[in-house]
Amino acid sequence: MNADTAGLHARTMVIDGHADIEIEGRESPYVGADGKSKVAPQKLLAGQVDAVVLSIAASPGPRNAEGYAAARRAADRKNKAVMDMIADHSNPTALATTAEDADRLK
Repeated sequence: MNADTAGLHARTMVIDGHADIEIEGRESPYVGADGKSKVAPQKLLAGQVDAVVLSIAASPGPRNAEGYAAARRAADRKNKAVMDMIADHSNPTALATTAEDADRLK
């Protein structure tokens, strides 16, 4: 990276605008060669990424009460994984719910 690019990168908030939630130990097409999420906090730091928008999605299933309940359980598991990661102080993560939060946390 040349000096101009490095300067721009340092002044800019670098955001990964969409990342799927990965739960450790579960099979996923979205993990890296090391078996960990492509947006693991240590990888984001190494890539000088300041923020990531984590997306919680559930696989499509039957459009009935059982399917909706299964999708909700999957989404709840992923949300818990995110909140647990934020609560783990060994990870340099925080939750920003406003643009002001993101600016303060950068």
